[in-house]
Amino acid sequence: MGVCGGRPTFKYTRIEITGAIVRLAAGETISDIITGYRGRVSHEAIIEAINYVTFRTMLQRMTKPANDPAPIRLFRHSR
Repeated sequence: MGVCGGRPTFKYTRIEITGAIVRLAAGETISDIITGYRGRVSHEAIIEAINYVTFRTMLQRMTKPANDPAPIRLFRHSR
């Protein structure tokens, strides 16, 4: 993983992992995503991104107070 503007990216690219995760959530396959990024992101890198997001989610859920109504945010958004 790399970092661009404080957001995690695929190493040696400026492609944010959020984009790949959103595409997976929308139903695209890993092969579709690799093709869409013209092979600049490997299958292994996408699996690593999934593991990273899963870890971040679990960590935030474990450290978030039970009575906190705010949703869990995985990434900072610049908006």
